[in-house]
Amino acid sequence: MLVDNKVTALILRKKAEKILRKNPSLPVAQFSEIESQKLYQELAVHQIELELQNEELLRAKRQAIAFASKKYVELYDFAPTGYFTFSKQGVIIDLNICGSQILGKELARLRGSRFGFFVSDDTKTIFNLFLWNLFITKAKEACEVTLIVGGDFSMNVQLKGIVIENGKSCFVTVNDITALKDKSTELQALNSEKDKFFSIIAHDLRSPLSGFLGLTEVISEGFQQMDMEEIQEITLLMKNSATNLYQLLQNLLEWSGIQRGLITYSPETFLLLPKISDCIELIKQTAALKDITTSFDIPDDLTVFADRNMVGVILRNFLSNAIKFTPKGGSISVSASKISNYLIQISVKDVGIGMNQNIIDNLFRIDTNTNRKGTEGEYSTGLGLIICKGFIEKHGGKLLIESEEGKGSVFQFTLPDSHIVDESLVIQGSKSDIETALQINPSISKLKILIAEDGEIYGRLIAFGLKPFSNQIVNVKTGIEAVEFCRNNTDVDLVIMDIKMPEMNGIEATRQIRQFNTEVVIIAQTGYEHSGDRKKALAAGFDDYISKPFGSSLLMSVLEKHFKIPKS
Repeated sequence: MLVDNKVTALILRKKAEKILRKNPSLPVAQFSEIESQKLYQELAVHQIELELQNEELLRAKRQAIAFASKKYVELYDFAPTGYFTFSKQGVIIDLNICGSQILGKELARLRGSRFGFFVSDDTKTIFNLFLWNLFITKAKEACEVTLIVGGDFSMNVQLKGIVIENGKSCFVTVNDITALKDKSTELQALNSEKDKFFSIIAHDLRSPLSGFLGLTEVISEGFQQMDMEEIQEITLLMKNSATNLYQLLQNLLEWSGIQRGLITYSPETFLLLPKISDCIELIKQTAALKDITTSFDIPDDLTVFADRNMVGVILRNFLSNAIKFTPKGGSISVSASKISNYLIQISVKDVGIGMNQNIIDNLFRIDTNTNRKGTEGEYSTGLGLIICKGFIEKHGGKLLIESEEGKGSVFQFTLPDSHIVDESLVIQGSKSDIETALQINPSISKLKILIAEDGEIYGRLIAFGLKPFSNQIVNVKTGIEAVEFCRNNTDVDLVIMDIKMPEMNGIEATRQIRQFNTEVVIIAQTGYEHSGDRKKALAAGFDDYISKPFGSSLLMSVLEKHFKIPKS
């Protein structure tokens, strides 16, 4: 740069001399020797001053370039998108930190390796075509491929590229779109399920409606020739048909309310015995028509913390089903007991026709028709059971079914004990373990904990169980809130993350958190465990996986494992 300035000065000097030669008439001042020396000295000082100014400008320019370069490097390296520079052969010339995280290897080890090595066999042709088109057309290109990283974990990514000016390499952005793909697949599956569901519902609506219309036609055409006994028989059939139709519509409205989150959940403490007694009283007349006996065994002082209306719907559905599928002369019993410091288990048992494992496995699938007629031809849609499961899970409970064909069924479900509202009782069962753990490692009493759980009951329960180990516990109800909290609180030690949450699920929330925080311990917890869920959760960045319902002993084992507490 200094050489360039000297060249420029020389050129300007020559131009000035040329102008002077062309205009010899320009006045030239006459100076004495002393004045000439003084003028020369001033010119020399001025020249040095200009050189110093020039050096300062050059220094400032270099600093500006260095600062801009540093900012560019920071923006490049820490961008949330993977940046790659490829050769024509797909060799990685350069990449940023996010790019190395996507491929799961260190930056230095990835430079010089082929990107195609990480592309799945079934999408390798797509990648090769993308690269070929980039250098042939010199235009922007995009494609979607699947990457295989970490051995067997697959990731869907979108590539967008453009050829760099030298024409020998290209710049490519790589974005993880796995969550979008999963969401799209999930939505397609849900749409397919709902299509089948509405097909089943249409069939179920047609049956009682057709029967009702047929009976009205019989009455309208033959009323004059009918005696009172025939009229009474037909009106009774019409009543049963209308009742079935009303029940189906009522179930549809409740199911729709659950799906859209419109069902109000208002838990309170109440005695279980009066509630169960009332529900049995409501179905006694129906049971008497089939000579079915009903009984219950409920402790007088057993209380739950639950929504009264939801519990009523659950019990009435289970009792109605038991009557429907129990033959004449059979029996139904209801029992309840405390199974832990915070859980009550309620059982509805019948001696009916029972179910095989295939029926049990499909009971709660809206796209599968598991409808069966009762022992006296009673109408059934199966929608009531789906509603019950939704209400039970709303309480953070679990539904268990035991059944054997020809011998009957037992429907068991859990509800929170009323003692859950008294945090001092939640951890009583493991108090000695907690004291021991705190003595061994006092620092674990200062954990900063985030609980991401949309269920109020379980959020409160987990908070109570972890309180002795924390100096701060924060509860959020969506995945978006969890990501935002972790972004703004990099000192968080432990995250208990529900898998199924509104707005953003726990798996996607964890993927996003891992992009900026790899140190925090994140535990997946869910009441919707399916085959493959654990593997998927661990691949997304969870440190561990637990299923609801869980108690203080399981929370203790998690702390022992991830916070280096020796087992007592």
